[in-house]
Amino acid sequence: MSHDITRDSHLLNEGKNYAKVRRLQGRIFTDADFNEQVDLADRRVRDLIVDVVGYHAGAILPGGVAVGFKITEKLSQNKINDLTIGVGTYYVDGIRVTNDANPQSLPTYSSQWPNVPSKPFPVIDKFLLAYLDVQNVPVTPLDDSDLLDVGFEGRDSCNREKWDWVVRVARLNSNPGELSSINDLKQDTLANPAEIPYGETLGQLTFSYSTRDSDHCVSPAMDAFSGISDQLYRVEVHEKGILAEALSEKAAPRLKWSRDNAAPAFAIKPNGWSKEADAATWRVALESLDALGGSRSLEALHWVEPVLPDWYHRDVCFPLLWVESIDPENLEAIVALGPDRPKISEKTPIGDPLIDAYNALKALEGIQPIGKAKPRLILWDHLAGDFRGLKLSGKDGDTNDPGIQLEHGLQAQLKLGAKSSPRCYRVGDYWQHVVRTAEVRVPSSFRDPDGPEHLFAPLAVFSDTALVKDWRRKINSIGAPV
Repeated sequence: MSHDITRDSHLLNEGKNYAKVRRLQGRIFTDADFNEQVDLADRRVRDLIVDVVGYHAGAILPGGVAVGFKITEKLSQNKINDLTIGVGTYYVDGIRVTNDANPQSLPTYSSQWPNVPSKPFPVIDKFLLAYLDVQNVPVTPLDDSDLLDVGFEGRDSCNREKWDWVVRVARLNSNPGELSSINDLKQDTLANPAEIPYGETLGQLTFSYSTRDSDHCVSPAMDAFSGISDQLYRVEVHEKGILAEALSEKAAPRLKWSRDNAAPAFAIKPNGWSKEADAATWRVALESLDALGGSRSLEALHWVEPVLPDWYHRDVCFPLLWVESIDPENLEAIVALGPDRPKISEKTPIGDPLIDAYNALKALEGIQPIGKAKPRLILWDHLAGDFRGLKLSGKDGDTNDPGIQLEHGLQAQLKLGAKSSPRCYRVGDYWQHVVRTAEVRVPSSFRDPDGPEHLFAPLAVFSDTALVKDWRRKINSIGAPV
């Protein structure tokens, strides 16, 4: 999910040390100006908290109330087989997060695909790191219907954002000693860098313009956008992958892109997902064919993505689905795993991604809202690719930075890494690109993902039998009596 915005000017102006936004008389006032002022104020408060308490810490409150997020082991036959998370609060990069439930079992081992049996607790070769992952999450009326104003005929005006958290684990080769933040981890301490989303060098992407657009029509021989309307393009990682010193198609990430910042979304009705008799298509009942978050309508011959209300806790996406047809009278869509309706047969090899895709979609049968948050379809604008997303250009062994074509001469390139430090492209990482009609542009430089923003803090390290070190930083509350 994302916001229907014109651009993120705070992101564009990052590093310029702006303090305020000043509105000028007689000028138009855009959403970007308002949002940038909010972001500037938010960053100032967060910086103050970091200066006072450090990058991560928990306060010991008056009365001896314990610091939150204490990780406690559960043993079976003298071996750790589960962990619990203690109640309380904790600060990470100036953000206060709270576990206000009873001590809960670590959710890391719930299945990534809801219908696949839960993964077993990982084998602890030497040490296990439990760490806090705090993520900035957009909130739309599909997440909270209270954002709709009946005074505006049930329309939305502004979205919200919140910080949500999950505790994850990674296996370590050795106890890496003291950490000021989780980002101090080095690759040689990780038993499997893929277990930790920032254990490898972050992926980078750049946007540029070619003289030939995606439908092979020659555009003017200059670096300019040839579209007829302004857009906020978004390129996002659909399937994680790594890029080393040369392209490996098997290990490379898969992408998807939107010309509206992936904002157009369509709410799925309760029990609105059913499999058709041909066993290769699904019928989706929607609340509306007009998108919430933009002025788009659902159209046939487009890719959409099913998204559950708790999408931000998941490390994988559901497969992309091809919209075959629309029933406007009944507000229904017929979708498949591609224009050619791929199906599982006795010839489908074990481990084929098609099997995982079919298994994943089984979980959507009987789909229901979670509280006020509704399942939805997200509209994407690429037409090529398959249910796994877009492949990168190039072949195995190529040493040129691979990429994808978008449209109207716009293209995106991903940066290769090195053999010793491949670049990691994580599910959900995205890059935005603002284009204005006929604006001559110079290619941008490679940059880290624009989002989503993740904040990390180490909590504890365990051996296979006991706690080795509690890594939470504890400080006395400023308001504690002397």
